[in-house]
Amino acid sequence: MRLLTAIQDPPYVDRHALGERLLEFHYPEGGWGTRAIGRRPEATAVVIDALERIGATFDIDEALHELATMLSESDRQHTYVLVEALSTTARLRPTSDLARELAAHLLANRDARSLAWPEKRPAVPGAVPRPSTAHTARALTVLSYGLERGLDDPDGEYLGAIESGQRWLEENANLAPIRENVEPEGQRDLEIRHFTPALVAHALASVRSPSWDLLARALAEVWRSYNSSIERWQWPNGDVPVWLQLDALRAVTAAHARQTMVPIEGGEQ
Repeated sequence: MRLLTAIQDPPYVDRHALGERLLEFHYPEGGWGTRAIGRRPEATAVVIDALERIGATFDIDEALHELATMLSESDRQHTYVLVEALSTTARLRPTSDLARELAAHLLANRDARSLAWPEKRPAVPGAVPRPSTAHTARALTVLSYGLERGLDDPDGEYLGAIESGQRWLEENANLAPIRENVEPEGQRDLEIRHFTPALVAHALASVRSPSWDLLARALAEVWRSYNSSIERWQWPNGDVPVWLQLDALRAVTAAHARQTMVPIEGGEQ
């Protein structure tokens, strides 16, 4: 459903039926997930976002409360989980306590030396994770979006984090796609794949003064993964998952909009 709402002229799909089906998958104890993994906060965030986008009838505040109660300490250590939760919360309730809490946890997950984001904050004291291009790009995008939506930043802390993360990204970007395993407490490991060049392009399209050279390189890599014979973006092994189409489409759309922005001089016209 997120992909359908991102396409300018999507094919007809009964969105009401899809929404009703998703509502049926709601767990009695709250939230959404998969049969294999069970309830998950990042899955819940994605479903809440999708349901709201198609105008489904449900209590958004109650759903976000369920999301908040699902976040374990392990979840808060994972950059990807926090980004998905904050993305939905910042769009729907940007001035809420939950949005501020998620943003604070996201900043706390940064590597203290590089001020970029690793895959996760280590559970073992003294362990030093490597900063990650994909996770730094995700964090930059969601923080920029949050500020645009009205996330409170009276001391400029989030803006400063965006600027320092952007500097690291532009100096150290590795555009190779990557995988990670999220280790839910008491559940099977959940593999997440990151289409890194699309994430970088989207992040740079979200900041004030991007590196145009890196943006161009990231976009070139995005299009290198496009298979014109099937009109789909594909993972290196040939998979064509829906999430990959969404990440690529968002990236090229945001980048095109950013590249075609023309500043107006001389005040209001």
